[in-house]
This record gives sequence, C-alpha cells and structure tokens, in this order.
Amino acid sequence: MAPKASSIPKKPEDVRAPLSLAQQRLWFIYQYDPQSPTYNISRAWRIKGPLNPQVLKASLNLIVARHDALRTTFQEIDGQSIQVIQPTFTAPFQEWDWSAHDPAELEAEIDRFLIDEPLQPFDLLTGPLLRFTLIRSGQDDHVLIFTVHHMVFDG
Repeated sequence: MAPKASSIPKKPEDVRAPLSLAQQRLWFIYQYDPQSPTYNISRAWRIKGPLNPQVLKASLNLIVARHDALRTTFQEIDGQSIQVIQPTFTAPFQEWDWSAHDPAELEAEIDRFLIDEPLQPFDLLTGPLLRFTLIRSGQDDHVLIFTVHHMVFDG
C-alpha cells in the first residue's frame, strides 16, 4: 500500500514571500510597461447543456479560495519585491447574454471577444490578476473565458 500523501502546510498570512526567479523576471518587465497584455493567458471553454451561472461562479470562487497563487498581488517594500496573498477574494465574474444576437454573426462576435479580452491589462499591485467571463450564446450554450496574468498562473 502506498504511503498517504501529506498535505502542503499553509503559510501564515503575515509572512512575506519573495518572488520566484520567473516572477522576478516578469516583475522587472512589468515595471517598464505596466499596461502590456503580453503575459496575459486566456482560455475558453464551450459549455453545452443546462448551466446555473451562480453555481458556476461559486465553484470558481472555491477554486480561487483553495489556491493562494490566484489571490496574490505584488509589492515592493524596502527594495524587495514580495508576493502578497489576499486572505479573501471574490473572482471577477462578468456575465453577458448574447443569445438574442443574430445567429449568423454570433460566432464572429465571440471570436472578436476572445481576441480582445486578453488585451485588457492587469494591475499587479492591486489585482485581481484573474477574471472570468461567461457568454450565454443560446439557451443551453455558453462560453466560459478565463484570463489570468502569467505571474500568478505559471510564474
């Protein structure tokens, strides 16, 4: 029988965490161009079938609550760049109902949104560094878009 895996201990909330080497590089680049969307990562999923947006939103917030990195912002204190983990956080969640749009144009509109959405910058100092958008494109047809800054997702 395999040994039981132990859980990773949580860091006390008042501990300042230094940046990883990858985060240091991204922080340096951010200092020169804070409005750049270059390091935004965006993914979209089509969801077919009945969907309760409030349950989806609550589920996404549970995921964010379990992962400190998704609640992290960044500061420089006494010349040292640090990670600041927000103890509580509600992920930005926008809902758009496009089900009444012209079906001939709907997919093109969604495609334009998928191109434009990740171009919106994140503020690494104040956060949040992720956002969700849910587009209702039909009665049982939705597109969920997740956009996150590379600093907290793969930094």
